[in-house]
Amino acid sequence: MVYNKAKQSDSASAVRLCVWSQAFIITHKRPSHTLRLKRAALENDMAIVLRNAVNSDARRIAEIHVAAWKRAYTDIMDAGFLESLSVDDREEMWRNVLSGSRKGCYLVAQLEEAVEGFCVFGPVRERKIENLGELVALNVHPECWGEGVGASLVTRALEVMKSDGYTSVCLWVVQGNQRAIKLYERFGFVDSGITKVDSSHSGDPITEVRYDANMG
Repeated sequence: MVYNKAKQSDSASAVRLCVWSQAFIITHKRPSHTLRLKRAALENDMAIVLRNAVNSDARRIAEIHVAAWKRAYTDIMDAGFLESLSVDDREEMWRNVLSGSRKGCYLVAQLEEAVEGFCVFGPVRERKIENLGELVALNVHPECWGEGVGASLVTRALEVMKSDGYTSVCLWVVQGNQRAIKLYERFGFVDSGITKVDSSHSGDPITEVRYDANMG
């Protein structure tokens, strides 16, 4: 399926990427499905390719994860914590996730054959609410910020969740991460006024804000 910034093609025939079971295991209903998003603004008409993440993506996902956090949270999280982030440790984590029973859907975005971003989405995690989906994670390598990679991943995640019957979607964003907030607001997400404090990442309390969007 091909997307263009000016006009998106009909998504009615899109492959259902995820089938929800009690363990929310991702399954491929058909052979690997590829989505291409053309960036008309680029002179070389470079394409962004979206596909399901596989185990061999673990290293690159870890590199993106670490690089994105170090850049995005420079003035938000403890500098020592950010410096301590290890690609090797994250690779082990992602390899375990991708090779095991996955909760939700895992997509990667390729640019010129290289993976430059990923997202995770599915049913809401914290408490089961009917017809409520969640965009759990979105990270893009800083060298590709502003190139449409994040937007293409969010677009596809929302399409899949809508086709799966979700009528609304939520996400949690670190307070002060204005770049991410601006992206989410472009897709209709609004500040719900609900916050939580999470110390599991850096050891220091980090405030996260919930943003909600209707799928209608």
